[in-house]
Amino acid sequence: MSVSLDGKSRNVRQMFDRIAGHYDSMNRLMTGGMDLAWRWQVIEHLADYAPRQVADLACGTGDMILMLSRYLPSVREIVGVDLSEGMLAVAAERVKRAAQAVPVTLLAENCQELSLATQSVDAVTCTLGIRNFSDPLQGLREMHRILRPGGRLAILELSEPRGGLLLRGYNIYAKRLIPWIGQLCAHDRSAYSYLPASIKVMPQREEMTALIRRAGFREVQYKEMPLGICVLYTAEA
Repeated sequence: MSVSLDGKSRNVRQMFDRIAGHYDSMNRLMTGGMDLAWRWQVIEHLADYAPRQVADLACGTGDMILMLSRYLPSVREIVGVDLSEGMLAVAAERVKRAAQAVPVTLLAENCQELSLATQSVDAVTCTLGIRNFSDPLQGLREMHRILRPGGRLAILELSEPRGGLLLRGYNIYAKRLIPWIGQLCAHDRSAYSYLPASIKVMPQREEMTALIRRAGFREVQYKEMPLGICVLYTAEA
């Protein structure tokens, strides 16, 4: 299908196409492996609700898809959506190698204009991706639209520590070391300069929960991960 893109979405797609081959190793390196522990929090949250159909938006190279299929016994179908065909190609290969019994469909689409039917899934996940949306509120409204009444939302997103020495240390790491690591390991300084900039402009904590409520969700909560550099947002449709 034809994908509708604005300027930011087009730039984001091109950037992730470039770094798709390095994305997983860079995530592990930059977070010290904590990104997998953060995703496990999504699994633990959804386990109480036993979803059968799950949409994983901004699915990237498929980390969350593989965890959902392996560790949520209730899941019967997963749809992964991402703008970047490069990232989806990596995800498709990983799903194929894993030989999971759960059917997985991968769609190259704008998460703000989903082709998925209204009220067609029991849960929506979006891990480390909503900050890349050009219009996060519209993306949240699409998430609400495709969820069945009572369905669950789980968004995992990077954040800045609240203040003090943690924030100062984070700023040094994010603004100086991450771009350097990106140049050294992925040969793309600009992509990893974009990362801290995208975190800074994204609504966080109370502002993000307010945005989720504006999209129509209820029972909106958030949980900070250790060090305050990642937050899990959960809600009910």
